[in-house]
Amino acid sequence: MLEQTERLIDVVRCEVQYRALPMDELYEAVRACGEFSLLGLDRAEGLRELRFPEEITEARRKQLECFFQGIGCVGTEETCRQADYYYRLCGAYIQAAKAEALRAARLELPAGVCIGMLAAIMLV
Repeated sequence: MLEQTERLIDVVRCEVQYRALPMDELYEAVRACGEFSLLGLDRAEGLRELRFPEEITEARRKQLECFFQGIGCVGTEETCRQADYYYRLCGAYIQAAKAEALRAARLELPAGVCIGMLAAIMLV
C-alpha cells in the first residue's frame, strides 16, 4: 500500500506539474491507471476524499490524507513541493516497514525452533 501511495503521489505531481489537469480530470486520469487497487480509489469520489486503509497507521494515514485533501487548494508550484515532501516521506515509511518485516522474519525461526523443542519435551 505504501509503495502504491508513493507511486500515486508521483503520478499526481507529474500530472499537476506537466498537464495542469483540473481536479476531476486528475482524479479520472489517476483512477484510469488501474495500478492503485490497494488504496481504494474506486470507493472515493475524488482525490480529496481518498481514505487510506486501516493497515496504514493512523498517524501516517492522517498525514497522507492531509496531502490529498490539499490538492488544488494551493498553486501548482506549492502542490509539487508538497508532493516531493510526501513522496520522500512515503519512501521513509517503506524503508521502516521493510526493516520491521526483516526483524519479524528473523524472530520467526528462533520462535519456531523453541516451540518445536517445547513440543518434543512435552511428548517425552
